[in-house]
Amino acid sequence: VASREHLLFTSKSGLITITGVKLTTYRRMAKEVVDTFFRRKCRTQEIELFAAPPGDDVVRNYGSEAPRIVDRRPIVEGLPWVWGEVEFAVEREMARTLGDVLHRRTRLSLFDRERGRGVAKHVAQRMAPVLKWDAKELRAQMNAYESSL
Repeated sequence: VASREHLLFTSKSGLITITGVKLTTYRRMAKEVVDTFFRRKCRTQEIELFAAPPGDDVVRNYGSEAPRIVDRRPIVEGLPWVWGEVEFAVEREMARTLGDVLHRRTRLSLFDRERGRGVAKHVAQRMAPVLKWDAKELRAQMNAYESSL
């Protein structure tokens, strides 16, 4: 039987590893990491969670950061992810690969019928100027993404 608890480890080099992560306990885990790493009290419990109106996926997902998601046109019609999330993922969440955006930040690779293939090039083209990708890197990102499917 798998444990339902998370564990926090600190290596001799200072690397903090947390295992057994569950979304429902992210605040408790964040507190433990901050308390361990910074050796001070984490304020996460003092910060109110943002209540979003029903049906607004951007506000629900990004809370007070939602105004930064300017382009709210859907990447794929019928799915909740919007174009502004691509730039946000790169500029604010340190996404550095096409796969990171399509697999983890938006999860289009899981929910799109084409697994993101139909929009991958367009997503990569939006990422390219921010990450200073040239044509060669753009092709490499496309090839890596296709290989990951």
